[in-house]
Amino acid sequence: MTKIIDDLSQAEMVSQREVLGEAILEAARQNEKVIVLTADVGDSTRLLKFREEFPDRYFDFGVSEQAMVGAAAGLSMLGFIPFGALFGAFEAGRAYDHIRVSIGINKANVVLVGSHVGLSNPGDGATAQSLTDISLMKSIPGMTIVTPADAIELKKTIKEAVSFVGPLYVRVLRDATPVFTTEETPFSFGQAEILREGTDVSIIANGPVVYNALCAAQNLAHDNINCEIIDCHTVKPLDETTILASVQKTKAVVTLEEHTIPGGFGESVGRVLSANYPVVIEHLGIRDENGQSARKYDELQRYYGVGAEGIERGVIKVLEKKKIYHNS
Repeated sequence: MTKIIDDLSQAEMVSQREVLGEAILEAARQNEKVIVLTADVGDSTRLLKFREEFPDRYFDFGVSEQAMVGAAAGLSMLGFIPFGALFGAFEAGRAYDHIRVSIGINKANVVLVGSHVGLSNPGDGATAQSLTDISLMKSIPGMTIVTPADAIELKKTIKEAVSFVGPLYVRVLRDATPVFTTEETPFSFGQAEILREGTDVSIIANGPVVYNALCAAQNLAHDNINCEIIDCHTVKPLDETTILASVQKTKAVVTLEEHTIPGGFGESVGRVLSANYPVVIEHLGIRDENGQSARKYDELQRYYGVGAEGIERGVIKVLEKKKIYHNS
């Protein structure tokens, strides 16, 4: 069993973006090739300490996301390790073609950091909420996508990103979220981790909603429903081996993500399953609609059904499908 904290209710709340700047700064201290690029959001992505310590390795392009991406690609070809940090909505959206051509086609070793993704930017509403970035990034051949579940996984992601070969997109949330993994929790790109073993349904998720899935599983256990929780932090490429082994056991799946269901992570899981194993499946995430404003992050999670209660409903629904399927 993969190690997580013993008491989920005692999880410390830490913002991934607060950890982002510290993690990249530490990476730069260890490797002189690490540089940072941004486009007028150095403060929002917590990179100003990096600028203070390494002013010659920090580049701000103003409100010009496309120029930042082009420069990152060029600098990578000179042997540097560029971390390009923007709001995910603007990085994946405004700079998409530059990422596709300059980074994707050239297989450049660039780490793109999309901050304020998912529902974690509640006050700014639809224009700044990044709910379609996975669909854009996974369409680029060779692009690896990682969505850390908490601040500890983000630190591990940045550390591994320094030596990663090829284009990499890392999703980072704005608001504080529970820290429930530990330094001992295994983490490696491309390798999903089973955080809770179960026999009735596989909940396959990424990002901080993995914590919600664990809470839902804890509640459902009182009704003798045993959920297997898979932290699939690497959205692309998927760890098909772990997913298929779990589903062959449970024969029911709930996918969970802070992203639109059309074009998202769940669709990728569904493609793998349809090609390998007949199974009932329920997708939880944002339906075919834009985001909206709210006072608090968890209000949006509840509204879109990716909080613990929404996950419990999704599990009950897929188990009903499973019962009908196997009785037919």
